[in-house]
Amino acid sequence: MISAIFLSVVIANTLLAFIVYKNNPRSATNVIFSLLSFSIIAWLITTYVSLSPQYLSSSLFWIRLSLFFAVPQAILFFLLAHTLPSKNILIKNWVLSLIAATGLMVALLTLSPFVFSGVEIVNNSPKPIPGPLIIVFALYVATLSVLAIYTLFKKIKRSTGVEKQQIIFVTFGILLMIGLIIITILIPLIVIRSNVFVAYEPIYTLIFLGMTAYAIIRHRFLDIRVLVARTTSYSLLLFSLIGIYTGAIFTLSEFAPSGLNRSYIYMLLALVVAFSFDPLKVFLEKATDKVFFKGRYDTEELLSELTHIMASEINIQRLSTKLLKKLNSDIRLTKGAFILVDKDSTIGVESVGFDQEIPLIDKKLTNLAYGKNQLYIFEELTDEKMKNLFRKLDITAAIPLEVKDKPIGLLVLGPKASGEIYSNQDIEVLEILAPQAAVALQNAQSYRAIQEFSRTLEHKVEERTKELKETQVRELAKAKELLKLKDEFVFIATHDLRTPVTAIRGFVELIQESKPKFTYEVKDKFESIMNASGRLNQLVTDLLEVARSESGTIKVEVEPVSIVEIIEKVITEVTPSAHKKKVTLKTDLDNKVKTVMGDKDKLAEVIENLLSNAVKFSRQKGVVKVTTQKSKGNLQVEVIDNGYGIPKDKQKKVFQKFFQARTDETKEVPGTGLGLFVVRMLIEKMKGKVSFTSEERKGTTFTFTLPLAKGKKPPAKDSTTKKQKES
Repeated sequence: MISAIFLSVVIANTLLAFIVYKNNPRSATNVIFSLLSFSIIAWLITTYVSLSPQYLSSSLFWIRLSLFFAVPQAILFFLLAHTLPSKNILIKNWVLSLIAATGLMVALLTLSPFVFSGVEIVNNSPKPIPGPLIIVFALYVATLSVLAIYTLFKKIKRSTGVEKQQIIFVTFGILLMIGLIIITILIPLIVIRSNVFVAYEPIYTLIFLGMTAYAIIRHRFLDIRVLVARTTSYSLLLFSLIGIYTGAIFTLSEFAPSGLNRSYIYMLLALVVAFSFDPLKVFLEKATDKVFFKGRYDTEELLSELTHIMASEINIQRLSTKLLKKLNSDIRLTKGAFILVDKDSTIGVESVGFDQEIPLIDKKLTNLAYGKNQLYIFEELTDEKMKNLFRKLDITAAIPLEVKDKPIGLLVLGPKASGEIYSNQDIEVLEILAPQAAVALQNAQSYRAIQEFSRTLEHKVEERTKELKETQVRELAKAKELLKLKDEFVFIATHDLRTPVTAIRGFVELIQESKPKFTYEVKDKFESIMNASGRLNQLVTDLLEVARSESGTIKVEVEPVSIVEIIEKVITEVTPSAHKKKVTLKTDLDNKVKTVMGDKDKLAEVIENLLSNAVKFSRQKGVVKVTTQKSKGNLQVEVIDNGYGIPKDKQKKVFQKFFQARTDETKEVPGTGLGLFVVRMLIEKMKGKVSFTSEERKGTTFTFTLPLAKGKKPPAKDSTTKKQKES
């Protein structure tokens, strides 16, 4: 029975040591735990050999060797208590050096006669004789054990949650094992030289292993549950297959017919085992998974879904929320948050599960974002202030997020809903996710910045547009007011000027009709007065027309009129000025189409302006021709000259007010620049159109069209001249 217990404990300890070390060889806790397991194995083996009757002759050597392995065992317990559950040894170097040096001295001392001076064989059992320095060994081992237990109790007091549960189980396992060893083995050996209870050493270590195993299974201590689960499932599978195979052979051997060949039985059983292996394996794996860990997830599948979220979302709030909800759901977390930073300040927090986001904006916490991809796990923190902050904010993990060495934020996660610690699988997922999430969040931040800039720009454009519209309205109102004042001034001025101008023109005509006998010099000056009077009268007339047009008071009475009569009359009036320049006036009028829709007086003014311009801008002995012809329900009138023409770069401004196309040859030609503006204004008032073509030095053709009068006759001929009406 004792041999079976020894063997079971040694095998269990060996498996546990290898599994823990292989799981995380970089963790100081894992390494120390593995070394402790091997020291317990060495101690158990030497103790077992020292008690075996076949080794009585060398029992003193084996007893001393068992004490030798007890020294590193005590040291490793002490180190485990100070390191658990960190990845690093949390003891100062000088303390480590002191413990190692004293430990080596005590270990060497155990091999000398000063600890056990000899051995007596009583009833075929060895009884060691304590030496004078056995108390040194006992004090050293007891001191390290007490200090280890004291340290563990201090950690239990400071710790919370999963970490506290882990330390409690391991502490009581160590306490029971060491306590039982000291009380039942060490003290009896020293006081009464009895080794009766030495055979129970494996049971004491089994208590420690049991407590540690429970911490592994329930609280993921050292994070080897998956390996333990798989080992258990395969062991059950092996025992199940052996049991099925053995039971079947026994049953068939007892009850099968005597003539049945046993080889057929073995073949049948082999087929049963082959076909039942996979289903039984799957069943046992699922069963052990439910026992050893819950909430298992597929790493690749989870990362694939997280990647899909990051690829499909650009809105930073939706992206953060979906990522956190997926992590919380699959890893079974209670809460999580993304803290975004920029230039040592927090610029935003997106959280799921936290009651308040403001406490997360803690300078000490956000400083972790600059930790160069270091993963912060609560159980592994050595800074007590940081651990207290994690406790206060209920945070278990924090992962810095950076893109191309530029910190952009921090991913903080709460405890697991099950109360367990983060597994290696969880940590692996977070380490893979962190750089990808950092890039996705940076892209989302850039998108949000572009959106905000676009909204700001749009708002500014709207404000500026509104200001411009208001300014435009004000300036337009001012301009309209100025135009109105100008038009009123021009209208009043021209209207008031018309009376004296008409009087001057009347007196000049009276003098001319009396045919006075002037001297040559007076006659020349009188003709200048007459010409100036005519130009002044034309200027006043044009200004008055413009003023009436812009003020809306001009009246155009459209009715059937004889265009031929108007043209002939205007030619008669223009002939004197044409004779002075020796310009020939010609007509080519369509006498079949004479009547158009227009205002008789306004139409006469239009033709007079066009003919006067043609004569003024013609060369000596030039030709001016007036033609009319029917064109698609309209009458087209053309005034053609072969004069100086209009420069091409000035043709766009021909119909503008006060425009004069001056060249070296026409700079002396008198004019106001209003005639053609009045022409276009009056033609358009009569529902007609006016245009021109011109080529410099070859002449100009002005064309206007007016609607034909359908079936109507012009009114009776009115002999009253325009001049008489004006006077």
